[in-house]
Amino acid sequence: MQNLSAGLEPDYRLTLRLKRTGRAQRSKSGNPDGSEIDLPCKSPYDWQAIMRFYQSHLIRGLERVTANSFERVFDIEGRTGIVRIEKMVGVPQLKVHIAPDQPEIRADVIERVRKMFDLDCDPMVI
Repeated sequence: MQNLSAGLEPDYRLTLRLKRTGRAQRSKSGNPDGSEIDLPCKSPYDWQAIMRFYQSHLIRGLERVTANSFERVFDIEGRTGIVRIEKMVGVPQLKVHIAPDQPEIRADVIERVRKMFDLDCDPMVI
């Protein structure tokens, strides 16, 4: 997750550094290294089309898009973190990494990822 902070605007990078050094609002049960969740997606899932969309609508300083992953800085309810989404090879799933792990907002992050990546849509209709 550290590679995303290198491309952030200086003021935001400072904010993340402060959050990572213990000022982050997270529960004691939260893992500062993050958590990973596998989300199923319906086949045929067009990962490359979604990556092209996010690359063409990139929010510089807050997002990073590669052929294999999407990363975004988020702030939900005053809790700042980074979410990375990757398409898993050979299975219809996305791997979601949230850092640091913040159990209080994990469900909200997952819900937003599901919407952003159209995981509840029927790909045959799209």
